[in-house]
Amino acid sequence: MRLISWNCQVLGNPWTGRSLHKIVREQAPTICFFMETRLDKDGFVNLYSNLPFNNKIIVKHPDAGGGLAFLWKNTINLEIINYTANHVLAVVTEEDGFRLFLIGFYGWPEAQKKVRSWRLSEHLKTFIEGPWMIIGDFNAFLHALEKKSRRPPQTSQVDAFRDALESCQLQDLGFKGQRREKSFKFEESWLLKADCETMVKEAWGRENIASHGLESIKQKIQMCGAELLSWGSAWTDPDVEAIKEIQKRLDKLNEEEISETSKAEFLDLSKRMDELLQKHEIY
Repeated sequence: MRLISWNCQVLGNPWTGRSLHKIVREQAPTICFFMETRLDKDGFVNLYSNLPFNNKIIVKHPDAGGGLAFLWKNTINLEIINYTANHVLAVVTEEDGFRLFLIGFYGWPEAQKKVRSWRLSEHLKTFIEGPWMIIGDFNAFLHALEKKSRRPPQTSQVDAFRDALESCQLQDLGFKGQRREKSFKFEESWLLKADCETMVKEAWGRENIASHGLESIKQKIQMCGAELLSWGSAWTDPDVEAIKEIQKRLDKLNEEEISETSKAEFLDLSKRMDELLQKHEIY
């Protein structure tokens, strides 16, 4: 069993859609759980019917944000027990009869409503008859360092989340991995700039190399690469600000009440976004 859980923050735009298809293609999961899709069943099927999953549960309240998508393949024996706008509870049965209860969980993001998340987790525990696992986003923190902002989470909220996990006898599995360091890569798009050749020649022709022979060539390559990286960084991600602004407007339109005007604007912005992303792929 291979799982993907992703708070995708709106699936109704080309940028996120491309990322979703890429992740599914590369990771080949048997079960996917997506949160904050902002798509109802018709919207999801219209955009993502080509995903390699035979089964799906799509939950979306009309005229509201949020939205869950729980997908799984026929290669796994999975039965849905129940679901709401904040969870999907299923049981997976292996060939040897082993049963694992799996919950896709999306907690209330509002501080004053987080107690509903703890109550829901306690309620779901009553359906469990064996080992269980929760994937998703509680919209809560176990440790202050997990929050990537200057304002730390409230101690009372951290304590309440810990108490809820202890009450359900759940343990945080944590995360293992490493950050990628930025390395030099020649971008084909730099060749489109008229001054690229001049910049390379100037960097290569500098006479401040102390070594001789192959060592001097190695140092020239390193120096030239460093200057290319510095010079080309401005061209590597074109129209990033425009993409961000369009994304913000698309997000806002997804939250607003649907009208003919908003539909037209959404389609126009989506087309513009697609053009920028296609250009972005060249870079």
